[in-house]
Amino acid sequence: MSSPLTGAAPMADSGAEVIQRRISPSSLLDPTLSPVDRAIFYDIARTAEAINAHGFAKVALQFPDALLPDAGFVYQQLQVLTQAEFFVLADTTYGSCCVDEVAAEHVQAELVVHYGHSCLCAPSRVPVLYVFGQYELDILQCCRAIDESFVSDKQRPIIIMYDVAYHRHAGAVVDYLSTTLGYQHLVLSRISTEHLATTQKTLDNENSSQQPTDACCSTTGSTCGSVPAPHCACTRVQASPHGRWYELLPGTTLHDYAIFYIGTESRALSHIVLTHSQCQIFSFDPMTGKHCEQTPKNNRSLMKRYYLMQKARDADVVGIVVGTLGVAHYLEMLHHLKHIIRQAGKKHYQFVIGKINVAKLANFMEIDVFVLVACPENSLIDSKEFYRPIVTPFELELSLRSELEWTGRYVTDFQQLLADYESQLDAHSSGTSMNAVDEDAPHFSVITGRLKAQRKYRPVALDDDSLASSMRSVTLRNQAQELSTALGSAAGDYMLQRSFRGLEQKLGETAVTKAEQGRRGIARGYTTEKDI
Repeated sequence: MSSPLTGAAPMADSGAEVIQRRISPSSLLDPTLSPVDRAIFYDIARTAEAINAHGFAKVALQFPDALLPDAGFVYQQLQVLTQAEFFVLADTTYGSCCVDEVAAEHVQAELVVHYGHSCLCAPSRVPVLYVFGQYELDILQCCRAIDESFVSDKQRPIIIMYDVAYHRHAGAVVDYLSTTLGYQHLVLSRISTEHLATTQKTLDNENSSQQPTDACCSTTGSTCGSVPAPHCACTRVQASPHGRWYELLPGTTLHDYAIFYIGTESRALSHIVLTHSQCQIFSFDPMTGKHCEQTPKNNRSLMKRYYLMQKARDADVVGIVVGTLGVAHYLEMLHHLKHIIRQAGKKHYQFVIGKINVAKLANFMEIDVFVLVACPENSLIDSKEFYRPIVTPFELELSLRSELEWTGRYVTDFQQLLADYESQLDAHSSGTSMNAVDEDAPHFSVITGRLKAQRKYRPVALDDDSLASSMRSVTLRNQAQELSTALGSAAGDYMLQRSFRGLEQKLGETAVTKAEQGRRGIARGYTTEKDI
């Protein structure tokens, strides 16, 4: 349940929440580790090699709260092995899984070394090196869990996915399954551990130069090997700009596969479940040694997201919350959202408020629904404690564009959403007509069970002179010759619905009186007060 508000909530955190935040003991590193083991855990040698190879002079070391006690150790080790200047970044602006490019730019860092769990989103400006840490995994126990899940169907294709903390053990798991237990149709997902291009422009140039040749597997039917997997155009390579990709076996589609995830219950697992709803998914928790199927939970999650989409469809005022300043293509996504909101005849406001919480968003009660532009793991927020629903850009687009139908496919990647929209525009321009929608026609609300009329708001491009001219005129809106408001104000409409609208002036109702003698003296003692 949400807690009642006693007043306006501050838009900036005081810092008390960060200081009082409790860290799970399971996320803390074993304090008994020797310096050698600790250096291996933090991949000191690889980090120093990358810094020296690229000549980075200023390096930011970003630690999550759980690993922050070791910041001094890592700092000292890297200072010995390199000539770079280091800066430690602690609490991040939006989420520890994302690269804090804003803080890095404050110190003019040329490289960010990100420690701990990561959502693997490609950075937009600053090169990044990921150090996930080397956590222990009982490979035999994990393989037994996989065998128990698929013992009756060993010929079924399986994709092995994992939390980034266990990426070094994934290859050994696949080897044991194939050589000892007889699994022959295994696909190992892979992750990117670095984005060391000096600028995003350089990174884009590298990507564009790595296009498949005529001998690519998309034309020959076999793995070309000449093109890195994330840039290969083969239909068998399922690439993700968030640093994960896998190559499907010949003659198979994603619907043919089951997925086995190695890692604890987390937002990363929730994201995989939503984006792979067509697959049967199992998970293994290395901390508890238990494994289970995720499909029933997936169905409930999709139903809940569908309900939020219906709420977004009924909304008249949309709040765009910026939840990242570092994920690639976030600016393009902001412009895209504003465009489709205006096309739907709705009003939008944009907010940059850092880490969101119930109190912050409760300041804007005139907003009907919020859309959060953030990394995939931070986009899926359980909004039951919030006063207004929070949806993702994909959900908002499905809600506002009536020509789209939800097929169960779920997209959290900005670049994919923008590419899909461009392809739809190209298809429309080439002759494939998009469904024409009467903007004045009401739609049926699944939430209320009634028809809901579309409200009209002032266009963004309308200047003050045009507004004044429009306010003097009345427009007939439909064939029934019914009158409607030509322009509307979201804030003004909400103000009219409030019981308290501020102090009333009551012009002409207050009696005029003569000036009277007031108190004389100072605050600690006026002449009219008696001596104590």
